[in-house]
Amino acid sequence: MPLIGIIAIALSVAGLIAAFIWLARIQATRKKELLNKFEGKNILKIASNANFFGQQSMGYSQIRGNGVLLLTADELYFEMLIPKRSFSIRISSILSIETPRSFLGKSKGRKLLKVVFKDENQKEDSMAWMVVDLAGWQEKLESILNESPR
Repeated sequence: MPLIGIIAIALSVAGLIAAFIWLARIQATRKKELLNKFEGKNILKIASNANFFGQQSMGYSQIRGNGVLLLTADELYFEMLIPKRSFSIRISSILSIETPRSFLGKSKGRKLLKVVFKDENQKEDSMAWMVVDLAGWQEKLESILNESPR
């Protein structure tokens, strides 16, 4: 292999490593910001690497993205890393928890955490994430739903 090819491969690998380090720093920063934002609230569960599959009402053309998913007794909150977007679902508005293998035509071959809820206009909507501890998230959310008045 010519020297130029080796240099190109080395630069590509270095660029990928730099991108992963940059994303890890953003992820750590956002998690720290969220912990500060939710200081004083009882955080029941947090996933700093949740993969967002979208919001039903926004249609099929959404960009999937990674971010931090956080649960308190009052809300399920998600903040996407890039682009920085946030979503909040009041626990009292959640109708059901489901675990489909796909959402909005997107799949990664694993079950997802799907939350069906009523939006601020009382219309049914849903969002889905791929999370590492799916069973733990499902159990915790269902436990909260069973305890909270609706």
